Amino acid sequence: MMPAFSDEMKKAVVIDYDDLNKACIDLSQIITDETIKVESDLGTDVEFSLEGREIKIDNGDISKVGSFGNVPAGEIFTAPVEDSINGTIVVDGSIGGLGEVDNPISIELESGQVKDIYSYVEDGIFDKFRKMCEYDLPATKTVGEFGIGLNPGASIIGTMLMDEKVLGTIHFAFGDSYDLGKSKSKFHTDVLIKNPSIFGSEKLYGWY
Repeated sequence: MMPAFSDEMKKAVVIDYDDLNKACIDLSQIITDETIKVESDLGTDVEFSLEGREIKIDNGDISKVGSFGNVPAGEIFTAPVEDSINGTIVVDGSIGGLGEVDNPISIELESGQVKDIYSYVEDGIFDKFRKMCEYDLPATKTVGEFGIGLNPGASIIGTMLMDEKVLGTIHFAFGDSYDLGKSKSKFHTDVLIKNPSIFGSEKLYGWY
C-alpha cells in the first residue's frame, strides 16, 4: 500500500531490512503487556497500558504470496487499552491528511477520550483537526492506535505514509483501531510526536 507515495520517500525504501526487522522484533518484545509512559520536552506526558494487546510489526517483508504492507515500511503499532490512557500529548510533527504542524497542538486525554484540544496559535491545521475529531463521536475522540517509527531512512515531509515510520518518532491515532482494540470508525487520524522518551516499568526504552 503506497498512498501518496513520492520521490521524497525513496530513501526510506532503500534501507537494511534485516536491521529493521531486528529493531521491530526487539522493541515489540520489550513493550508487550507493559504499562507505557511517554514524555517529550514540549510537554507530552501520557501513560497507558498495552496489557493483552497484540503488537503488529511492519518490517517491509511482503515476499509471501498474499502478504501486504506499507511502502515505505518501518514501524511497530498496537492499540492501547482504551480506558487506561491519561495525560497530555503534544503534536509537533504532522497530522494525517493535514500535513506538517507549524504550531504544536496539545491534546488532553482522560480514560482514553479527548478531553480538550488547544494550541498557543490556533491556525488552520488546528481548526481542521478539531473538526475532524467531531466527525464520528465518540470514536474520533478515542485513541485507537499507538505506534513507534523505526525506519532510519525516513524523514518528516507532511505525508503520514512516511512520517509515522521516522526513527525517533511515535504516533497516536484517533478513530478506528484496525481490530487491534475496541474503537470502530470509518475514520483514522494519526498525530505525530517527535523525539519522545518512552518508559516502561523499569527503564527508559532508547531505541534510536
